[in-house]
Amino acid sequence: MSKKRRGLAKLRVEILAAALISLVFAFSVQKTSYYLGVSWVDRQLSSAAYLGKHALKMISSLQNYIDEYQLSDEDTTLLSRWQKKENVSFSLYDEETEEMTYFYIFSDEQPLTVKVAETEYATSKKNADANGVLVFADGKHMHVMMMYDRVYSYYSVAYMASLGLGALFYLALFLLFINRKIKYIKLLADELKILEGGNLEYVITVKGRDEISELAQGLNSMREAVLFRENEERKNVRLNRDLVTALSHDIRTPMTSLIGYLELLKMHRFQNSEQEQKYLENAHQKAFQLKEMTDTLFEYSLVSGKTQENYQMELVSVADVLVSIEDTQIADLLSDNWLIRKEFSEESRDVYLDIDMDFYRRVLDNLVSNIRKYADKNAELIFTSKVMDNCFYLIVKNRVLQGETLEGSTGVGLKTCEKIMKDMNGMMKVERQEDMFCVTLIEPCVGSTQNP
Repeated sequence: MSKKRRGLAKLRVEILAAALISLVFAFSVQKTSYYLGVSWVDRQLSSAAYLGKHALKMISSLQNYIDEYQLSDEDTTLLSRWQKKENVSFSLYDEETEEMTYFYIFSDEQPLTVKVAETEYATSKKNADANGVLVFADGKHMHVMMMYDRVYSYYSVAYMASLGLGALFYLALFLLFINRKIKYIKLLADELKILEGGNLEYVITVKGRDEISELAQGLNSMREAVLFRENEERKNVRLNRDLVTALSHDIRTPMTSLIGYLELLKMHRFQNSEQEQKYLENAHQKAFQLKEMTDTLFEYSLVSGKTQENYQMELVSVADVLVSIEDTQIADLLSDNWLIRKEFSEESRDVYLDIDMDFYRRVLDNLVSNIRKYADKNAELIFTSKVMDNCFYLIVKNRVLQGETLEGSTGVGLKTCEKIMKDMNGMMKVERQEDMFCVTLIEPCVGSTQNP
């Protein structure tokens, strides 16, 4: 799983945990509030005094209803209508027929008339919240036993209220967690505006271990990378400016000397051929000194990216590359009495490279120039070629002069070579082990001599 996926999983786990914790607390609040509500209803609204008081009011209300509509005991339809409207239960007892007529809200059969024994009547009367006598329009008297069933609706109210309280508590806890994340995101947005204003030194706040904190870490890494690049660009600009200033000053001296020697030769102001030859050698030396300075200036421009090169890429056989090395760089070193050992693999000759040969030679020339400056002439220079992992390797290894270091060098030459190799889809590796210095040029192979 990638780092981003892990961060996303962490955020999901946090949200799920917050939801579950909020649900547990909300469930506890709902249960507690429902218990307290039911207890209050039992204590305050289910007492015999409270039920009896309101049941008597219902009897009085029923009597008024009978009087208003001049009802008889046979008008059960209208009596049921009142009972459903008031949401109470009652029963009527006729002493003459010893029949009980039930008007109960919990019964599907309304009304229900049955003959009851005296003991059953006594039990119903005892269980009623209030008892009384109703007088109907025809003058008939009937005993009424009233049950104040409205109280049961308060249990439903308590249950619904506890559900609402639990839901509110759940939302409050969960939104509290979400609000923390939203505040953190808003903080990151405000801090981004600071970075947009150009203050790259400002450090983005990192909190937590989820995807949002990883985003903050990524912003910090991006900020540091931009800051590092800007510092490097300023450093390179300063170094280039200093180099150009120094070279501009240093070029004047050999240039003046070169012009002077050429003027003397042009006007034949020399006493003999020996003096003429000396003037020519001095002019030649000053010309190469100028060339070295201008090459250094060019390399700095190439490394700093100010100079854009047009590479003429072409398929070149490794065999041709190795012949070129033998005929130029190696031949040049041999003419100056350097000790050379070649370890060119024959199989490496049967492949092609997609390179610009002129720039490849420039890399090799730069390496030879470094060899002349820093290598021990009394030790072997080893040139090795091989093909491995579908890549062509050219390895140049030499012993460094005793006590010689590269601290006095600007390192521009090697940087130039690295850039050229990278531009040609290759790479260059530089290794220093004790007194041995090794440079490896790597280019991908693109074909064989049989199938270029």
